[in-house]
Amino acid sequence: MRACRYLAAATAAGVCLAVPIFAGDRALVIGVDDYAVLGPGASLTGAAGDAQRFAAFLNETAGFDEAEISLLTDSAATSGAVMDTLIDRIVGETAPGDRVVLYFAGMGTVVAGPDGQPQAALLAHDADSPLGAMPHSVFADMLALISDRRISVVIDAGFAPADPLLPGLRSRFRPAEPAESETTFGGTAADHAVWTAGQPGTAVIEGPQGGAFTSGLLAAATGGARDLDSDSTISASEILSETETQMVLWCAGHTSCATSGATLRPALAGQGQGLFGLSVSEPAPASLETPDIPAVPPSLAEALAFTRDLLGPNNAANLVLKVHPAATLTIGEIVEFSVSSDRTGSLLLLDIGADGAVTPLFPSALAGNRQETIAAGETLTLPSGSSTSGQPLRIRVSGPAGSGFLLGILVEETGTDPASRLPVSAEASRNAGLYVYELAQSLIAREAAGELTWSAAYFPYEITP
Repeated sequence: MRACRYLAAATAAGVCLAVPIFAGDRALVIGVDDYAVLGPGASLTGAAGDAQRFAAFLNETAGFDEAEISLLTDSAATSGAVMDTLIDRIVGETAPGDRVVLYFAGMGTVVAGPDGQPQAALLAHDADSPLGAMPHSVFADMLALISDRRISVVIDAGFAPADPLLPGLRSRFRPAEPAESETTFGGTAADHAVWTAGQPGTAVIEGPQGGAFTSGLLAAATGGARDLDSDSTISASEILSETETQMVLWCAGHTSCATSGATLRPALAGQGQGLFGLSVSEPAPASLETPDIPAVPPSLAEALAFTRDLLGPNNAANLVLKVHPAATLTIGEIVEFSVSSDRTGSLLLLDIGADGAVTPLFPSALAGNRQETIAAGETLTLPSGSSTSGQPLRIRVSGPAGSGFLLGILVEETGTDPASRLPVSAEASRNAGLYVYELAQSLIAREAAGELTWSAAYFPYEITP
């Protein structure tokens, strides 16, 4: 019987599939912690719990009846049980227009595909069996049989090599096999969406209470996501944006993740709107916005949140930043910045404007011939240089109006520009939130490794027309 089912799924002939009698929404939710067959230390701790939380979300928030959800965890999540459920319930019991959800939390790996090329695979409980590594092409083939359904696939597993010393990784990578460059698991039609926990080269990680991705996705889907384009609907891309923010905050709260320098970045493929057919018609609260800095654009809101959560608590040097003449400025006004510190070190001072642009203030031409160092007890005022004509430099406030903030980083080991010590990606230089996150991760990891000691401070300001 199973051979017939596999043939039907692979060939799309469907000759062995009965016509569904009770069609409707269906979900297959899988979570595997127990990988004892892979040897000591291979098992996870949060995947089964993630699956249970996700099933509860489908039932309590997304409108799935309990009877419509098949939950397979640990010993129940064998490759045979997964495939049987896919064929019997997902393919066999749904009709055009029904919602279909496939969720997996556990280990991912890479296997050779039918053409000899590597492809991502999900590891079932019986991971050491011939069918225990379930390649994404199998899922894609099965979902192709029901392409007229509203399909959502959610994969909380990793498929890229990662540091074996980093605990909680959800990938079982075989070094001889190259990593998958793109993982689809089927579903690229208008009503399909495929959510994955990591992009190529990023980590997929969990803590004792669950994975970063599932935690972030559920937080975003249950009220955390923001209506970024003000169309009164929370779209899939808006949920993805909030999921990434929540993953970063999750990482900051888990020491092993925060000190590892791991990059957490989820991905979304396909054109499906909302989340699992769940449409949010009212804008969700902007949880990262702050009362003293109103109307903060998304990238700036994220930059401010990361500054507060990851950088703000660490200021042993008593680094103090100020804007003169006041924190509320008017376009056209002349402005100065000042920095003081109780300790000597290399200084990086950034202006993160209302539009999310990141502008270096120190070191820069605004400091004249000053080097990157600030001495203990000194107050540095900017601008302090002169123009080519010999006239003192002045900074005149320009648009856009709105909120922004200064961010200062002091590295006590002098002699090297902190910006070169703490590189960020080219993508981050165009996104304030990502810039601050990568800067913070580098600082935290390097201090944990004993490479440097740092302090941080920030100062919010407002520009009015």
